[in-house]
Amino acid sequence: MVTKVLTRKRYLQYLNEDMRFCDLAKTTESQYHFVVTRYLDFTKNNPIFSRREIMSFVSSLGSVTSTYSAWVLSIVKRFHRTIQDVLPENKKKWPLGPKEGPKVKIRPQPSFDEKMVKRLFNIIDDTRDYAIVRLFFVTGMRRDELCRLEIISYNRPDITIIMAKGEETRTVKLDRDTCDVLDSYLKTRADNYPTLFVNDHSKPYTPNALSQVFKKYFSEMNVEGRTGLHAFRRGLVRVLHDKKMSREEIQKFFGWKSSTMVDRYLQMSPSEIGERVEKIHPFYKDE
Repeated sequence: MVTKVLTRKRYLQYLNEDMRFCDLAKTTESQYHFVVTRYLDFTKNNPIFSRREIMSFVSSLGSVTSTYSAWVLSIVKRFHRTIQDVLPENKKKWPLGPKEGPKVKIRPQPSFDEKMVKRLFNIIDDTRDYAIVRLFFVTGMRRDELCRLEIISYNRPDITIIMAKGEETRTVKLDRDTCDVLDSYLKTRADNYPTLFVNDHSKPYTPNALSQVFKKYFSEMNVEGRTGLHAFRRGLVRVLHDKKMSREEIQKFFGWKSSTMVDRYLQMSPSEIGERVEKIHPFYKDE
């Protein structure tokens, strides 16, 4: 039997076709492409998908977190599945079992509740930044989604969000105060950019630049541990859940295809669970 040898170009063509078929966000495509090209470099464009080869590749990443290693491994597995049909018989089966490979270490995820958001309100004196915080906590949108908002996306009281994953849209009705703040901010705009939010130089934000703006606020609040703009999204999921909104309702509000996404956002670390127990357990109430 003559074994068909795939060229590097053909490997990447299969990968790109898979990316287009799944309609992944551009940032996700570039990350997948980076890992696969690195894997092809490691295997000299002739991957054999053996257990030893895959684990050696993961080890070659050097000093990285177990979460990152597990993410890289998942991309290699996806790449294998993508080209599985054109591989020789001895390569068609993924060699690692479900419990093999780096394990993801569960870490506390930053989450902003109502109390934290009010603290943030108290130190923000910029109308634009105040409007951004309100939008984050009212809609639960991602930072990428906020950066892509245009002025025409806002039609009081509604705002239409282009979702980062899948390019679908969802429309959220804003509360009156958020609308008032947005209207006040728009009156200060003297530029012609269609983007809803621009920086101090009247240029559209990038997601990283937006994070840097709020990094100073988080520092001023003395927020311990890791934090970021995604904390608003995670916090809103928890607030809605705590206020007895069903998983199905939360799923539909965020535009998710499955309610399992709600469970991901509700994951809590042991320390967080302990704090919740202390809040409701009768023995702790007098302390």
